[in-house]
Parts: sequence; C-alpha cells; structure tokens
Amino acid sequence: MRKIRASYLFTNLGDPIPNGMLWVNDDGTIERVLSPEDTDYHSEDAEFLEGWLVPGFVNTHCHLELSHLKGKIQEHTGLNGFVSELMKIRGADDSLRFKAQQAADEEMHQSGIVAVADICNGNSTFEVKKNSPIHYHSLIERFGFKTETAELIFREGLTLLEELNQQPGNICLHAPYSASIALQKLVKQHLNEASSGFYSIHHTESEAEIALFRDGSGEMANRMRGWGLFENEFPYTAMRPVDYLLENFPNNKNILLIHNTFSNAEDLEKLQYLRDRLYFGLCPRANLYIENQLPKIELLRNSNHYITIGTDSLASNYNLGMLEEIFTIQQHFPEIPITELFKWSSWNGAKLMGLDKTMGHFSLGSKPGIVQILHVDNTNKKITSKSFSRLI
Repeated sequence: MRKIRASYLFTNLGDPIPNGMLWVNDDGTIERVLSPEDTDYHSEDAEFLEGWLVPGFVNTHCHLELSHLKGKIQEHTGLNGFVSELMKIRGADDSLRFKAQQAADEEMHQSGIVAVADICNGNSTFEVKKNSPIHYHSLIERFGFKTETAELIFREGLTLLEELNQQPGNICLHAPYSASIALQKLVKQHLNEASSGFYSIHHTESEAEIALFRDGSGEMANRMRGWGLFENEFPYTAMRPVDYLLENFPNNKNILLIHNTFSNAEDLEKLQYLRDRLYFGLCPRANLYIENQLPKIELLRNSNHYITIGTDSLASNYNLGMLEEIFTIQQHFPEIPITELFKWSSWNGAKLMGLDKTMGHFSLGSKPGIVQILHVDNTNKKITSKSFSRLI
C-alpha cells in the first residue's frame, strides 16, 4: 500500500483537497481518498509530493500514425494548405514511422495520459498500441464522397477493424465534406449494432468547410472539384455542416465532434436533443497551429454539453502533452476554473469512451492513474508556463 499526499488533491468529484492523501494499492487501485480532517489521515506515514495530484489524462483525439511528421508542415497554412502538404509528405519508411510512434506513445504515457482515442487510416499503429500501457481506442477513419464507393470503403474499414485483434475500436467518419450520405448510413448502422464504441468526426474545422455547405464556394469546394468529386454545383448547400450530419448520428452511442473551431449558436441549438451524449472535443494548440484561431469555448461551455480535450497529431502540434492544451485554454479563457479543465481532460473523456467507472476520478475502487503536476500557482489555482506533468 502506497500513501501519498500533495499540496492539493484534485479528485474531479468536488473541490480540491488541500494536503489531500491517497492510499493506493500495488495495482494502482485507489483505496482511500483522505483530507486532513479524516481520522485515518496520518501525514507522518505518507510520502509528500510537491504540487498537485490529478487523475490520469484521457486524450480524446490523436493521430498517432502521423508522429513521423513532427515539424514537417508549416504553421498557419489554414486547413486547405495543411491537408495539401500532408498528402504530399504522409508516407515514410516503416521503421522510421514505427520509431516515431513508439516515442510519441512513451511521451504521452510519461506525461500522464492513460487513455487515447486514436484516429487510424491504416494498421501502422496497431503493434505499438498492443504493447503500450495506455488504453487505446482505435477509430478507423473512413473517407469517401462518392455514393458508389461507400460500400467498398466501409468494408475496407471492417478489415482493418478485424486486424485490431480484440483491441478496442470502431469505424468512424473523417469529416462532413468527406462522407457521402451512403457512407454515413453504413457507419450509423455499424455503431447502432456495436456493443461498444462511439461516433467521432472532425467538425467545423475551417471557414472553407462552412463556405462549402453554405453555397458551394471557397478553396475546399475548388479542391473537391479538382479531385472530380462533383462536376459543377456542390449538391448540399444552404446549410451548416451539422445539418448534413444530423439524420445519420447513431441512435445509442456517444457522439464526439472534434475541433468545432467555427461552430456557432445555431449549430448548438440543433444539437440540443443530444445533450446527454454529445461531446465537443477541443484541440486548441492544433487549431492555433493550422488556422491560428480557437473555438468559441465559452459558447460551447455554456451549451452544457460535455467538453473533452485532445492533442491532435505531431503534424499539427509541438508535442502530445495534455497539460499544454490545458494551459493554452487557461491563457485564453482565464475565467474557466482549473477544476473544470481537469474534468475536461480526464473524466469527460473517460465518460465518452465508457471508462468512467475506473478512470477520470479519485474514488474508492477507481484506477485512474495518478498524475503529479509541478511548478503550479497554488494561490490562484493556476498552472504556469513552467508547469509539467508526470505519471507516478
């Protein structure tokens, strides 16, 4: 039995506990959560750790397969420029790709990430995940705007899903502009029939996506025309991207909308009926890296839907640290309490992924992983530019 106390203990179930203490079994299960007022609290037989203790982080949006592209794509290109560059340089030697993925996985684990929802377009990450201490849920991402190719694209996804060999995963969609109605219907049926999993899609990531669905104009529309996806007029206009998706959300699974950089109040009103199972995934540093713009986080927050945090990829970020994402949000939205940000970074993600019985909170019987955060501002309950996290 390990007994640990810290300056503050953030349980995600209430206010932070000053000088809080955890009793932890050898397998990481929490046996007691104590405050100095409890009769079993004896500081003399517990080790003291500087800083704060928080439950392990849950990264709800990552592209581990792009880890070999760190620093290869210029910042602030906009989504269209980013995608164009990504398509040119995505390939790599298998051994180089594997080593980069291993390094990224280790970086995430050491910094306190205990679970990851990871986007996959192939099987290159499966071996790394199989041997990782992190709980991965692989989201097999499908692209295809042509109706006639939907069945083939979906079946290729099922083949990849089988290659996971009992590791958690399901098929997902890439984005509204890359998913035909036929493909959406196949993914909806897949999730409705699955015993577990969740819906995941990139959403309102750029102004070009908004223009495409508004009137078929803009750089994304031009790129799609260049690919021969439609000849003249874009067939789905006078709408928002969410309008294109609404009819084909699964009936019984959680729904993760990722990025939401250009979501507005109209979108949120249309999504109100999904309140109990809708999650907005934030990847703030990737938004700044690509579009140099953040979502309207206060608007999302006030909608009372769940919010989670992801890191995106090393093609669009400097590292895969969750604490840095939290710090970025704190810098731009200082009114959001750190207690709320910690819930976004762990418990809400655990709920999304169906892991919340054991992860995301400190309580009797939970096994969330324990993260120490050092160099914090105790007075104002803020993390600082010097703060860093580590799994203990």
